[in-house]
Amino acid sequence: MSKKKKPAKINGAASGKVLEIKAFLEALSILEQDCYPANVLIVIAKEKVMKVFNNIETTRKILKLTD
Repeated sequence: MSKKKKPAKINGAASGKVLEIKAFLEALSILEQDCYPANVLIVIAKEKVMKVFNNIETTRKILKLTD
């Protein structure tokens, strides 16, 4: 596997895992609507997950451009 394709494949797998985690957090958020501290922590975690996802996607786009 070429040097460029391996990081792109890793980034693709990481993106999928991040989206899975985001889905779990959204489900927990729906279940914990009444519980204030838990809900706030879930929202913070979702924001951090989306930031990581955006960074991975940006990296993947950069790798595609250099391919």
